[in-house]
Amino acid sequence: MAGAKRLVVAGCIVGFGAAFVLTKASHPSHAKHPVKRLAAPRAFVRQLQDDALRGGVVAPPQAPPEAETATS
Repeated sequence: MAGAKRLVVAGCIVGFGAAFVLTKASHPSHAKHPVKRLAAPRAFVRQLQDDALRGGVVAPPQAPPEAETATS
C-alpha cells in the first residue's frame, strides 16, 4: 500500500513538472525572439498624406436628419 502511494505521488510530481515546463515553453505571451516594431505599410501612409484627403474630396458620409415629432 505504501509503495502504491509513493508511486502515485511520484507520478503527480513528474506530471506537474512536465506540465509546468510545457506551459513555460508554449505560452503565447512569452517572447521567444526579439520584438520587432510594427509599422504601417508605405502605401497606406502615402494615402493618408495625399492632398485629396486634406482638401475634403473624400469626406465622411453625412448623418441623416434627426427625427422630429409634432407637438400636441
